[in-house]
Order: sequence, then C-alpha cells, then structure tokens
Amino acid sequence: MAAYGPLGWLKGEDLQYLPEDDRKKQLRQRLFVVLFSVIVVVAVVAGAWWFFVSSNYASTDNAYVNVSSAEVTPLTSGAALSVPVHDTQMVKRGDVLLVIDPQDAKLLLAQADAAYGLTCARWKPISPPWKRGGPITTAPSSITTGA
Repeated sequence: MAAYGPLGWLKGEDLQYLPEDDRKKQLRQRLFVVLFSVIVVVAVVAGAWWFFVSSNYASTDNAYVNVSSAEVTPLTSGAALSVPVHDTQMVKRGDVLLVIDPQDAKLLLAQADAAYGLTCARWKPISPPWKRGGPITTAPSSITTGA
C-alpha cells in the first residue's frame, strides 16, 4: 500500500482502481466529510470563544432597567463638599447622600441677623405717653356738632 498525503487522500489517488462512477461517489463522500469536519471545528471554536470570552460581557438592544428609584431634591442650594454614596448603592432613610458647603448658609444667616439688628435699631419701641410720665390729655367736652 502506498503512502498518500492528505491531499492525495482528498483527490482520491487511492481510488484509481474503482470505476469512474464509484470513484466520483467516494470523492464526493470524502469532500462532504471534510466540509462537515470544517464546519464542526469552526462551530466548536466559535462556541469556545463565546463561552470563555464573549459570555462575560452583557449587551442589550433594549436598555430598560426595572428597579425602584426615587428623585431626591434638596431643600437648600449650595456647593457640594462630598458625596458619600456611590452609583447603584442601596440607601436607607436618614442616610447622608450629599454634604453641602455650610458657608453660604452661614453668610445668609449673618446677613439676616445684621438686617434684623438694623431694623430694631431704627424702630426703637416708642413708649406710650402714660409710660413716659407725662399727663394724659382728654378731649374737650365742648365739642359742637354742625347740626
């Protein structure tokens, strides 16, 4: 038996003793075996690549997330000093979400105190006459009406 290379087997060099019709049938079977083997190898390689590489990444065509969320609105404005929570972190009632710089609020409080002090200084309570020690005058009883 002669040794044939892989292409010799594929070309059917060992089938020279068969009639032409049988030879073509055997060649066709060998070509289908090779084609099927290539398809199986490609499918196994693609499946292994998906399992080891691609399956670790999430992808979607419809990017909707079904979670409970709430809008948070502050009662005051100011510059943020720190944000002690991170994305997608669970928080509970009373957790600090944002630390606002208190300097703006302190400045506004000082301005309001100054305005209040100025108003109090301008409008000293005017004591009524009976507390000042002066006489209380009465209206004259001889008021005439024009009738």
